[in-house]
Amino acid sequence: MRCPVLLAALLVPALSWAQSPGQEALLDRTDNIALWSLDPGREFPGADGKVSLAAEAAVGPCVRLDYSFAGGGNYVTAARALALPQASAVVFSVRQEGNNRGFVRVADASGQEHMGGYTAGAEWQRVTLPLDEKGFPGHYGGQNDGRFAFPLKRIIIGVHKGASLTGAVFIKNLAFV
Repeated sequence: MRCPVLLAALLVPALSWAQSPGQEALLDRTDNIALWSLDPGREFPGADGKVSLAAEAAVGPCVRLDYSFAGGGNYVTAARALALPQASAVVFSVRQEGNNRGFVRVADASGQEHMGGYTAGAEWQRVTLPLDEKGFPGHYGGQNDGRFAFPLKRIIIGVHKGASLTGAVFIKNLAFV
């Protein structure tokens, strides 16, 4: 009888922490490349890229998105499936070898894609985008009303064509608040 009571006493605080508003919940340490896929923006032919696992001395394993706009195109992304029942923000660490604007898209349960942006330099930085019209001012598809319909189904992190024709984006510790 003591074991179930002890187990419950240990689990209840852990479960309440995971569900506490405002607490960051790590979704992906970005050390399993099988969870990620490449999209070179096929509707705008010419861009190319590769998604791989990189070992960064400062942070350990992370997702590396190599991009090339030498043949044209408008964007290159790394995408990951989600099954997220609730959240108020997306958080991740990022750095870039290149100088292009970054963007994030989140697909929701209605099929709507919400679009936000970030900037990344050569040093690691933490990006926090609230799941609202400020963090994701653009949207299309699905219910197309700008409101997030849970559960969230997919996250896409990428770069637009810009000053750097080739480069790489490094992504680490994808989390949601």
